[in-house]
Amino acid sequence: MNNSNSHKSIYATLWEKQASMYKETFLNLLIKFSHLFYQATENRSISIVMGMICVSLKSLFFKATKNKVVFSYGLLCFMLFNLSEARTQSRDHLGTAERQTEIKPLEIGDTIPEQLWNLPLQVVNHPNGKDTITLNDYRDKKLIILDFWATWCAPCIASLVKLENIEKKLAADFKLIPVTRENTETIAKRLAHRELKPFSIYNDTLLNAIFPHRSIPHQIWLQGDSIVHISNASQSTEEHIRATIRGELPAMEAKFEMLDFDKLKPLEIYAERVDAPVYHQSTLTGRIKGIGSRRGYAYDGDDKILFLNNSRILDVYKWKYTITPNRIIPEMEPAEMDSKAEDLLNFWFSYQLRVPKETPDSNCIKLLTSEMEQAFGLSGHMEERQVSVKSIVRDVSIKSVPYSMTTNTIKLANLINGLNDSNNWFKELPIYTTEEADATIIHTMFSLNELVNDEQKLVEVMRMNGLRLVDDIQSIPMLVIKQTNE
Repeated sequence: MNNSNSHKSIYATLWEKQASMYKETFLNLLIKFSHLFYQATENRSISIVMGMICVSLKSLFFKATKNKVVFSYGLLCFMLFNLSEARTQSRDHLGTAERQTEIKPLEIGDTIPEQLWNLPLQVVNHPNGKDTITLNDYRDKKLIILDFWATWCAPCIASLVKLENIEKKLAADFKLIPVTRENTETIAKRLAHRELKPFSIYNDTLLNAIFPHRSIPHQIWLQGDSIVHISNASQSTEEHIRATIRGELPAMEAKFEMLDFDKLKPLEIYAERVDAPVYHQSTLTGRIKGIGSRRGYAYDGDDKILFLNNSRILDVYKWKYTITPNRIIPEMEPAEMDSKAEDLLNFWFSYQLRVPKETPDSNCIKLLTSEMEQAFGLSGHMEERQVSVKSIVRDVSIKSVPYSMTTNTIKLANLINGLNDSNNWFKELPIYTTEEADATIIHTMFSLNELVNDEQKLVEVMRMNGLRLVDDIQSIPMLVIKQTNE
């Protein structure tokens, strides 16, 4: 990282912060001056007033002269009572880079700029009652840890307590400086039940900008004039701190922060940066004109792609459960359930799933079904139900016709499958069953399609083969579909 450019932008922001603080001091002094002057003239005690003013000015002069820019700025503020104009005139003398308000974050190995060392920082619960500190106050320590925290962060609180105990043991060489964005009221209110009053920089925005992060605890390790490590709470052990104080920085993995992460962008962008596996990516859309209607798998390098181009909810359930539409029971409200169920099961959508190529097909279909149900507010499960069926049974009283009268043969299992299968769902779809052997041969003069679509021909063929259709009630595994929302 380019330290000089980074320091230029930091200087500009630090300058603004210092000027703002001294502006407030000057204005407070002027208010005191006016009140005291009024009281003094009433009490004819001008000499006392002037003495107090001189003491205040002397104190302020001492602070201001630590920084010539701030001192000059303060005089302008005092004389003109116009900070914005004074700042504009003064900042014009800075270079273009120095006028930038954007702060470039500091990283491991960067040197801490002098302006940052000497920046006044507001603190709460200082052991000596101070309202402000500077990092320079602790520059003689062999290790400083800036610990970014918040009252709502339980790991932060635990880390503070741990590090405060370590600090007591190593006070001569180690300084812990907690930093929070929160104000004093929030700190006091949220920690009252813990009886915890941590010393901390508060209302901070500047240090958070110089040391940006997405998660806390976030700890910056300063040694000498540089950043030597950035960690989370787990690495801040007494052993590691003692070793660092001795000049033997342990081999610790630095905390990694993906600062440009944007939750609105595709997640795989960020996964690729750190070689994180993408276990699956999916897209579910409405019906897409012009792409046809297909489903299946394709392969792209190390990825398997399940594609479902313009399919119905009904088709997905049939695929997952290897089930026919006549074994689907939609349970929906209100009274127009049947038409509503038909519309829903015939709803068209498209879907694409990308997974590692070794992913089993069954897992892909589970993901498809799960995301479909979540998107459309459905829940499907198998359960045994007592339902009406048409059972094909053997009837010994029926005399079979001579085979010479038939022209085709069909296996009974294929006939049952054909009878039960349907492209669509509707309430009155009959369920066909049989206890006869699947390999039973049916002799017929009709095609399978004719038998499926004409029950009269089916009954005739059953009689020719010594079989008949019987209406029955049986316990059948059924797919029950319910709506989870309206």
